[in-house]
Amino acid sequence: MASNSEDIKAGTILFNEEVMKDLIHHLAQHIINDNDVQELAFIGILRRGYPLAKRIAEEIFKICKILPPVGAVSTTLFRDDLRIGRGAVQAHGTTHFSFDINQRVIILVDDVLAAGRTIRAAMDEIMYYGRPKKLLLACLIDRGGREVPIQPSYCGWKPTLEAIPQNLWISVLLKEIDGKDMVIIEEQKSKVETTFKEVPPKEQFFSADYPALKIWKHKDLLGLQFLSKEEIVAILDMVPPFLEVMSRSTGIKKVPLLQGRVVVHWFHEPSTRTFASFDLAAKRLSADTLSISASTSSEKKGETLHDTLYNIEAMKTDILVIRHRCSGVPKLLADSHPSHVINAGDGQHEHPTQGLLDVFTMREFYRSYKKDIHIGLEGAKVSIIGDIAHSRVARSNIWALLKLGAQVTLCGPQTLLPKSFEKLGVHITTHLKDALLDADIIYALRIQMERQTKGLFPSLREYIRLYRIDRDTIRYAPEHAIVMHPGPINRDIELATEIADSPRSLILQQVSHGVAVRMAVMHLLANSQHSQNGV
Repeated sequence: MASNSEDIKAGTILFNEEVMKDLIHHLAQHIINDNDVQELAFIGILRRGYPLAKRIAEEIFKICKILPPVGAVSTTLFRDDLRIGRGAVQAHGTTHFSFDINQRVIILVDDVLAAGRTIRAAMDEIMYYGRPKKLLLACLIDRGGREVPIQPSYCGWKPTLEAIPQNLWISVLLKEIDGKDMVIIEEQKSKVETTFKEVPPKEQFFSADYPALKIWKHKDLLGLQFLSKEEIVAILDMVPPFLEVMSRSTGIKKVPLLQGRVVVHWFHEPSTRTFASFDLAAKRLSADTLSISASTSSEKKGETLHDTLYNIEAMKTDILVIRHRCSGVPKLLADSHPSHVINAGDGQHEHPTQGLLDVFTMREFYRSYKKDIHIGLEGAKVSIIGDIAHSRVARSNIWALLKLGAQVTLCGPQTLLPKSFEKLGVHITTHLKDALLDADIIYALRIQMERQTKGLFPSLREYIRLYRIDRDTIRYAPEHAIVMHPGPINRDIELATEIADSPRSLILQQVSHGVAVRMAVMHLLANSQHSQNGV
């Protein structure tokens, strides 16, 4: 190491590999002396704190033959200077640890302690998962000079304030990340030290530089008819990270991307799946939620939809999820109100989030079938069976599938199959066998029993005989073909039970994907640059 501050300049090597080994051994020994090793667990701050935490734990094992568990913590979402929508966000990885932190002595590990913002953010993230018995801080180097009361319990080396000029940066290099062990002095870096290209792909959706957040130009999501192929693909590509959030082994299936926001669910029609999916999606984004039904709103007293929403917005809400029996209501409200409006189904128009979760499910299947994780739905053959005329789900699926390059066939009774759909570029048939012969994906629509009173087809018995997907009719389809349904299922009418519950069925996967898709949509609307700019 350089002998005094005059010798320290950019390029100066403070510590080599051997000295770093000694510092880590010193930290491990000090931690052993002060704690019951059986109670210890290490959590390293991503990115360089994590490999340091593993090294300290391994050093403890060498000394006392006990290996403490090690986890990692991401500070991205709690950094006060790296908020979504305010420039590039450091995103080094996802918080993960397999142990229960409650009533445990946690050693939080970082490489260099400077201003203390990273430590504070890491503590916030850890407290999101539970309450440790004790939370101690260990760092390789403490630069000092902070104006916040954050001090390390264990420190490898602490220079005097004058030793390192303020315009210089202490940079720790590690073999696991940089290919070598070294502590070197560098020119002061910018506040954002990670470029978007350096961020691991699975974490890029956390970044304000994520392409979807930059290209999105819509205040609302009213229908897939109005989206480009690029916008649809951008949403679909955001879904996998949210599925990972939902599958966290820690059990904490939440991220604070909508923390402090209020999502209003305003449903004028009965719904189980859609309401529950949106409500759970909002809560997993850490939003507050408010639910209003038509039967309990002032609409019963003659209040207009606009006045109801004006009053709701006066309570400083942010996102409106609306389902209505009349086509066009979501657009009517979106055009006159600042809320981000999401169409959860309007009349016989569209159900865009159902369409998105459907095409995401189809794309995942098609990629698996073709053994290519990079392809889309170009060339996929999708047959939609049933009440096309009254289905908003069918319309959203048709718009999305055609834009994504799929080949779409519509099949059903002539009275439920408008010829006008042919103008969209789909194939129409009234024969189920023709629809199934080459299908990769079979999508059965719910027969809307309320329509049967209008005599649009002779009887349910005839519909079952001609259009039900069952053990006999599925034989017309290729062996690889899968079956989907938007729910709720009229069992043994449009879909036989043995098919609905078979390995071919992806119905429950649709439901799981629906929560993640709606998380992606709400994140996109609330945190895009379009939203941040107040356009």
